[in-house]
Amino acid sequence: LLTEDGFESVSAAEFIANPTPAKLALKINSRNSVKTEYLELLLSAEREEKVMILFPFAGGDANAYANFVKSVKKRSDGITLYFVRYLHSSQDCEKAAKEIKELFKDRNVYFYSHCVGSAVAMKVLNCLETEKFFVKHFVSGGFIPPQKARKQNAWNRTPDFVLRSILIRAGAPFEKLTKEGCKEILGNFRRDTDFSTQYYLNAEKFDSPLTLIISKNDPFTRNYGSAERLWSNYSRNLKKVYYIDSSTHYFQSDDSEKLAEMIINIIDEQ
Repeated sequence: LLTEDGFESVSAAEFIANPTPAKLALKINSRNSVKTEYLELLLSAEREEKVMILFPFAGGDANAYANFVKSVKKRSDGITLYFVRYLHSSQDCEKAAKEIKELFKDRNVYFYSHCVGSAVAMKVLNCLETEKFFVKHFVSGGFIPPQKARKQNAWNRTPDFVLRSILIRAGAPFEKLTKEGCKEILGNFRRDTDFSTQYYLNAEKFDSPLTLIISKNDPFTRNYGSAERLWSNYSRNLKKVYYIDSSTHYFQSDDSEKLAEMIINIIDEQ
């Protein structure tokens, strides 16, 4: 974006939150007002009653939530949405937790994670609960934890062309990407699943209320019948399992209207 001071780079999250040139210019001019290292604002509510922090799936970025942000905006004026940049170490999770606690100590905070991003969300929850900070509700979408923790990331033994085919069958829009773009996403996918694999080796249970949203048609959650049992290894407070009518794994984008309605209902019940 060209400003009075020259060209300024714009992140995906900034573009989602400020979809017009005028709003982008205002955003850039106000960058120095609130500095965050791990959180990016996606939607600023007119009545900021509740804050929801969105965690990406493996290989995902803020663009993955563009449709969801629009759907929430249409349905509610009281939910502010933030995106957390992907975290790849326990130290990063600890720092992100500290940032969340400092920014939102007087507000109701909710988490939504999709797929592998649930491991990052759980680690941040562990860090927050150690500091006696509890999120109001954690919603995990499109994910069931492994039955047994493994020392090695199984996805690293899967060739790129096979992994790409698996993700396409799950609904990933690789046909819209360049060869370089596909390679970058697959690399990020492996890095993100590396973190998830290591997390489950020493995972701690969390106390924050948990709700699951799963599609029975999702190839990554075909064991949905075991969801409650497997999640009980990590959660002390599983409230409910909801099934979303979606034919894709990436329902946070492809069926964002349905997901937004379900999440807003969950939040309103608190």
